[in-house]
Amino acid sequence: MHPPPGRILMVGPNSLKNVCRAVPVLTSLRAECGDAQIDWIIQESLMDAVRAHPMLDAAIPCPARVARSVWNPSQLAVEFRWMNSALRRPSYDRVVDVHGTAFSRLCSWWTRAPQRLGAPDVRSAPVRDARLFVATDDTERWLDARAGLGLHGRYAIFSPYSRWKSKRWPSERWHVLAAEVLDSDIETIAFVGLEGEQDAVRAFMPADSALRVRCVNVCGCTDVGALLAATASASLVISIDSAPLHVAAGLGTPCVGMFGPTDPRRSGFLGEARWALQGDFAECEPPLHYRDRRLDDRLMRRVAVDRVAARAHAALQCTDCMAVSA
Repeated sequence: MHPPPGRILMVGPNSLKNVCRAVPVLTSLRAECGDAQIDWIIQESLMDAVRAHPMLDAAIPCPARVARSVWNPSQLAVEFRWMNSALRRPSYDRVVDVHGTAFSRLCSWWTRAPQRLGAPDVRSAPVRDARLFVATDDTERWLDARAGLGLHGRYAIFSPYSRWKSKRWPSERWHVLAAEVLDSDIETIAFVGLEGEQDAVRAFMPADSALRVRCVNVCGCTDVGALLAATASASLVISIDSAPLHVAAGLGTPCVGMFGPTDPRRSGFLGEARWALQGDFAECEPPLHYRDRRLDDRLMRRVAVDRVAARAHAALQCTDCMAVSA
């Protein structure tokens, strides 16, 4: 029987979507362990997703080179100093691996903590509080950047692109949806994506010049902190199953998610089920994983434009229906 832990470390994960999914683990640990010190080792580029969370004592950046070194023993030896300083020296009593990869398991082992717990099922976390919090400096950065990007008045965020074709909703449907949304009191739409996806995302923006001037391609213009700040001040987020959808759910921003080959109940979407629109799995027999290149966008095509538009208009009218805590 272990005594109550005084110092707890969470390790991982390495994607923004999975960080959003892991927040209930943090809130559950705080509910269980009260005043214990809770730290979170997290990829450096993802720090802004959790550093302002009031239930976290410290977010500790893990340089990307350290995570890569697990596959290169000679490089790993160079990182011993960082690993000893960040993982072993604090003398953690409990480590929770929220990722379950070779690197996160190595980090867990390196701490020599008496309690080392494997990756939990976040869907069964005792406290289903997945709220995210935006750092003040990130909000200020976004306010400075927003005007320069041309986002005026009430704006929506569209997240249309995935490198997996099976997750993409057809571009022509995004064009129709943009017209529907801009016909409401939304003045502009920000199309988000990663750096290097500008050209791919441009194909999802409406071709009509009157609509296109009200759409802004901000791919690569928002790091994680700016994305959180942009989402917090947006009036609506419409997204495929990707990180911006989960960020919106965590911030309580009205959102609509489109799911095809992934199940919102399993992919960690913690918003209300009615805001997740699903393609029909029966169209794919036998079931294929979304990364299987034999699977095209047939399941996403089962999500009709009018369904998404109707749900978007409903979300815009909903003021308190996006809570992600229970």
